[in-house]
Amino acid sequence: MNENLFKTRSVLANMKTTINTLLQHYPTLFYKTLIPYLVAAMAFTTLLFAGADVLVANTDAPSLLPMLSSLVALPLALLLPAVAMAIVFGKLHKQPRTRCIKRNLIAALTFALLALVLYLLIDVAQQGVQTLWPSLIQENDLNDTQNIEIIKYTLTFILLLPFCPLNFAFTKYIITPTLPLRKALKEACTTGLHNWGYLVSNQAAICFLCGVAYYLISIPVKIVLNAYYLNAVGMLQGDVNGLPAYFVPMMFAVCTLIGLLLFQLLNVYATFEYFMYGAAEQRTLEKQQQQHLR
Repeated sequence: MNENLFKTRSVLANMKTTINTLLQHYPTLFYKTLIPYLVAAMAFTTLLFAGADVLVANTDAPSLLPMLSSLVALPLALLLPAVAMAIVFGKLHKQPRTRCIKRNLIAALTFALLALVLYLLIDVAQQGVQTLWPSLIQENDLNDTQNIEIIKYTLTFILLLPFCPLNFAFTKYIITPTLPLRKALKEACTTGLHNWGYLVSNQAAICFLCGVAYYLISIPVKIVLNAYYLNAVGMLQGDVNGLPAYFVPMMFAVCTLIGLLLFQLLNVYATFEYFMYGAAEQRTLEKQQQQHLR
């Protein structure tokens, strides 16, 4: 067990502990998660290519090959990062390899499934706002457009709040070897709700930092995708191909490399979640001790 886990820490203290841990152990974490993240990055790049081909296609029916490749790439892009994060938790908590392979992977895949369900709920809710509130979707009215965006972002934020106790339950299930998954989702979510304010503040901080890093790292991908898209649109309108012959392989390599770097942010996120869980558990224990003394 990590000796720095169960300690009362603030948000900044969790950040500091996360940075110190990554500086000490990141080469090991990078090596252990390289293959899952690399395959996931290649799968994500395949999805980008398939989406770009659909956007610039001059036919109503999409090609069969991009559809098949997307069906294969989508599960890999969703599940392999969860697998890598389970490996990170196992290394941080110094768990045996067999437990890391079995228990952590089950937890990671379950969490990925719950996250996918929550994402679908968010998407359905956003579509419902546009469908049930017609007065907000007048394209020529700037105020209505701003209103619907505010409502959509507010709704997304509200639906994302369950992720805080859900992350707590996910971490507790991995770390506690005798805890069943159903009980983890019930009891740990209850504890997570009791520390809801603390968890939300931590989640907001790490998501903001990872979001800024994501935006900066993904700039090269946006550049090459924009060049590919504009060139394809120009060719559909009769212009000559302005890209060199090596552009598509270079584009795939750049997107895969940047995707690998972006997925590495999940190591930072997982490490922060680990120490956030320990601090929340310590806060709960101290509250119980204070109530017992009274």
